[in-house]
Amino acid sequence: KYCKISIILLYIIVVMSMSAKAEVSTEVTCQDQELSNVQILMGHPGITAPYLPGHVLVFKCTDVNMKMYGQRTIECQSNGKWDYPYPKCLETACVANLANMIIEGCPHPGVVYMPGDRLKVSCVQGLILQGPDVITCQEDGQWSSPFPSCVVETTCGPPPTLSHLNADTKLFLDSKITKYSLGKKVEYACFQTYIMEGDPFVICQQGTWREQFKCIPPCLASVEKMDKRNIELKKGGRERMYNPQMDHITFVCKKGTYKKGNSVQFRQQCLYGEMTLPECE
Repeated sequence: KYCKISIILLYIIVVMSMSAKAEVSTEVTCQDQELSNVQILMGHPGITAPYLPGHVLVFKCTDVNMKMYGQRTIECQSNGKWDYPYPKCLETACVANLANMIIEGCPHPGVVYMPGDRLKVSCVQGLILQGPDVITCQEDGQWSSPFPSCVVETTCGPPPTLSHLNADTKLFLDSKITKYSLGKKVEYACFQTYIMEGDPFVICQQGTWREQFKCIPPCLASVEKMDKRNIELKKGGRERMYNPQMDHITFVCKKGTYKKGNSVQFRQQCLYGEMTLPECE
């Protein structure tokens, strides 16, 4: 009887022990990270692992002449990750804000540079550089001048010639003006016989002139095209004809010819520079 009770108690103890070990093995902890010229000054509840969620570490540089980069205080989160990576301490250095920048002659990649490092910078396409394009990290950890930045161009040069759009500025522009402010508008007009569709203004936006119109070409019914189809204008005979957008024109068969069976109607409309011509035989 007593032997059976002992076996049962031993079984319970083993099961409880295994359960406890399973709980420990699945417990969430934050991992140690490499210390780079830093040491843990203090921690709550301590400075040694295991680091459970809520564990706080405070760091300091191993050398008072070094500068810390990163967070001095970090905390272990419930997901087993630190809220910030371990900080690093480096010799007096310069920090670079390289957003939207291209670096030439970079001695080493990154955003932290040592005294004597010299950078030549430029901007990605669409942005302009504000500040010097060459800058040097000095012994005191400061750049030789305020670090440059890449910004959106807000002014525009002279309004463009839009001959490819069959348009030009409506008024004469002062050639002495070389810069136009953001939002500035310049009015354009289409070439003769072209019809404007949209806003006639070209606007300066982020350093670029942007047009919001297009010039619709006329329809051309040449004498050659009409002769080939044995037709002529109902009014005007065989003269060359430019027909503006949306306009209607009526044709007739030449004397002695008649409408071809599958021909389109003799009254046609000009649509975006295209017009189907009727045909006679």
